[in-house]
Amino acid sequence: MARPDLSNETWIVFLPPLVSKRLAYPTRLDMFRLLVKAGQPGLPFGKIRELTGVPALTLSYHLATLTRAGLVTQTRQGRQNYSAAAFETMHALVEFLAAECCTLAEHDHRAPRDKSAPTFAEVEGA
Repeated sequence: MARPDLSNETWIVFLPPLVSKRLAYPTRLDMFRLLVKAGQPGLPFGKIRELTGVPALTLSYHLATLTRAGLVTQTRQGRQNYSAAAFETMHALVEFLAAECCTLAEHDHRAPRDKSAPTFAEVEGA
């Protein structure tokens, strides 16, 4: 499957279902989150395997799937293959989701957060 063209607005129809289908698997989501945390230039294959505990063949399959979806980029640096989050795709998806956020609600999600209300992290930690 071809990587979506993010230079025009056709990605609005194409990207969200493609991404959600590819990230629906917990292993892929964990790998993508790891690569987002790593930033650029990403992580070498062996380090991803070490940090996730995913067997090499399974890891290779999932990285290839994420790469075809446009969520991960792969480069070769010397003898190492690096995988990195495709931040352009990630930001495009976040922008799409934010643009649709609360469009049916009366609350403006861009308004400052009520500081007395707990954050998600605070609720999860409790």
